[in-house]
Amino acid sequence: MQRKTKWKMRALAEARVRREAERREKKFRAAQKPSPESLIRGLKPAIGLIDANRFDEARDMVADFLERRPGSAAGHSLLIRIHGMLGEAELSEHLFEYAKGNGMGSRDLYGAMVDAYSSCREFGKAQAVIAEAEACGLGCAKNYAHLMAGLYGEGRYEDVERVYLSLPISYKSKAALNIKYADALRKMKRYGEAKEAAEFSISLRSTLAEKTKARIIIGYCEMCLGNPEKAYKLLREEYEKVSRLEDGGFSQRFFPRLLCGVVFACSKAGIPQPDSTAEQWRRLLERIQEEGRGNAGDIGAALMRLRHIPAAPAQHEL
Repeated sequence: MQRKTKWKMRALAEARVRREAERREKKFRAAQKPSPESLIRGLKPAIGLIDANRFDEARDMVADFLERRPGSAAGHSLLIRIHGMLGEAELSEHLFEYAKGNGMGSRDLYGAMVDAYSSCREFGKAQAVIAEAEACGLGCAKNYAHLMAGLYGEGRYEDVERVYLSLPISYKSKAALNIKYADALRKMKRYGEAKEAAEFSISLRSTLAEKTKARIIIGYCEMCLGNPEKAYKLLREEYEKVSRLEDGGFSQRFFPRLLCGVVFACSKAGIPQPDSTAEQWRRLLERIQEEGRGNAGDIGAALMRLRHIPAAPAQHEL
């Protein structure tokens, strides 16, 4: 009886040691993985590097995170999206399948994979992921926004319209989808329809950025319809609003297009500007150009147009 009691006590002690060792091992492994918050902070600069076409630096930045394999859906989603932006669809696909297989399936994860495929111009695969997400109850409007953005970037404006027209009814009330549809209509020179779609998106529940993008589309349509003065008034008002944001709105992704629109409309309408205003626009455009942001052709054209904006008469004090 005493021998049996000693054996039990020894077994219990060994079990406690094993549990403690497992706890320490688990804690050690967790310490090797970045938290979702630190991961997002650490990876966000990589997106800025990609926007500036500094791809090798972006790859170096994300390599360490990939090796540590973050254990969260948010971490995998961000890495999937970034590798898609880097043109590495197979790597994004591997991360996607791994995350799904380890119970990290989520709307963000599916959205990231659609974005990655769309960035890599694999639109058929992107649509297959959208269908899979819808089938398992993880579909969302952002998936279609990623697909439409990818098609738009390839100049496939009729396909953007086709995707929009085939959307589930509930998604057609999303501002982001209406904005991309409106811009595709503008590119197809259907300016009246484009303005109508953009105005509809403004009436929906939308963010400041979405409302600004919609008004940029309307402004560009007005220029194409021969109304540069009307376009200038609209775009200048938006520019003044955005300039009141943190850092003058410069970091907003739509900022280059908005500033180019202001300059184009001002030049076409021949609206005089003080030297200080023209100089400010020039400095901002040159900074955008140096950072590799926006459409390079539009930035160069806007810098040329600045030379043709008439100077406002100097104001003299009495």
